[in-house]
Amino acid sequence: MDGLPCKVEPVVGNYNKPTKRTANAHQLTRNLGTLGEPRMNTNEREMILKDEVYAIVSAAMEVSNELGAGFVQAVYQEALDLELNMRGVPYQAQVPLQIAYKGHILSKEYVPDFICFDQIIVEIKALKHLTTIEEAQLLNYLKATRRPVGLLLNFGSPKLE
Repeated sequence: MDGLPCKVEPVVGNYNKPTKRTANAHQLTRNLGTLGEPRMNTNEREMILKDEVYAIVSAAMEVSNELGAGFVQAVYQEALDLELNMRGVPYQAQVPLQIAYKGHILSKEYVPDFICFDQIIVEIKALKHLTTIEEAQLLNYLKATRRPVGLLLNFGSPKLE
């Protein structure tokens, strides 16, 4: 991922315990295990969907550079929607997704900010600092939707986090 000033660190594994944040833009990935073939070699820590992640993070960085910090999340949502569209990144914005519990569909739906490339959940925030709570939410969203990759992007700090 040459050319990006932020580091995207893959995280694999346990959904019940958020991992320590070591990157500005977080990529949370998981080994699909019984759901299919493993998507990532955890020994090599090779990032999956890296070109797609690069495209999304590049668009988010453009939004961050253009707007800076200080707006509410809805402003960044709309700007990122425009930027992804201008760059030709395939995405859906705020599409309700069903959540199953023990074989039953719950009435409460999950609405991610974006689903890009039909595989990557993108959650955006406009907070002073990200916490393990936001990371845990994204891990739960990945588990519930069975998507392999998620990005947690924070526009609330001076640099995209």
